[in-house]
Amino acid sequence: ATYTCKRLPEDGKICWSKSSTEVYNLIRGLAFPYPGAYVSFNNAKYRIRKAELGESNGKYFAGNIPGRIIKISDKGAEVLCRKGTILLTEWEHDEKNIIENPSKRIQSYSTTL
Repeated sequence: ATYTCKRLPEDGKICWSKSSTEVYNLIRGLAFPYPGAYVSFNNAKYRIRKAELGESNGKYFAGNIPGRIIKISDKGAEVLCRKGTILLTEWEHDEKNIIENPSKRIQSYSTTL
């Protein structure tokens, strides 16, 4: 037998100082229909519905700032982790239940989630 403690909603907050694999597994493990991993952006909470390892996942970034947006495209928004990157392709506004591509809201490379 194995034991665990009760999960709280705060346990789903993405910590970008983890590796891209750890962040990706958190997103997959909490994906819909579960509560979902989430980020804060513009004073709102967004639950990540879909993500994948980023196109720049194997590259080294000098001056790495975990959570910083490094690429915005039609596919989504690519975010730096401590090691690697994650491409966020679909998120849902926590209160408005609007599901969309994050690149529709994130417009700047100086954004940090």
